[in-house]
Amino acid sequence: MIFRRLGSMWSDFWFTPRSTINITWIRILLGATSLLWGLALVPDFRTFYFDDGLFPEPRYGSNNTGVLQWLRPDWAATAVLATLLVASLLLPGPLTRLLAGPPLVAVGQMSYSWYVVHWPVILIMTSDRVGIDGWPLLTLKVVASSIAAAALHLAVEQPLRAKRSSVAH
Repeated sequence: MIFRRLGSMWSDFWFTPRSTINITWIRILLGATSLLWGLALVPDFRTFYFDDGLFPEPRYGSNNTGVLQWLRPDWAATAVLATLLVASLLLPGPLTRLLAGPPLVAVGQMSYSWYVVHWPVILIMTSDRVGIDGWPLLTLKVVASSIAAAALHLAVEQPLRAKRSSVAH
């Protein structure tokens, strides 16, 4: 009984439309906190991105790993800035207009296809196979995954959506 009530409250909180902006702020802050917490718990996140990866961090006196790395002041500032950036999109302004432009809307429409193809592209296009490394390799991976995502989006995702919408009507 209590689990059913908790489930009902959870569903009501996340999926019932509300007209007030306060609930939106709570959802944004909870979502940002969940995202940051999840990233802190990913086992290879630190190694892949920071140790010798895309964004090597400066060496500090302590070697905090896992959740503790988010307690550093520079990471806290990054989390606050990211949360404020997302929250600023609730209000109309130049940033909202920029992000609502056709190029970024197109990227958003094919984001699932991009999600599906980006990891195989990363695994296949290594510096040993391609013969380049660093920023040129990263640029090549982004371009290759963009082309593959666009092809998948146009050849598979769009026809399936069209078929589903014609069946629904």
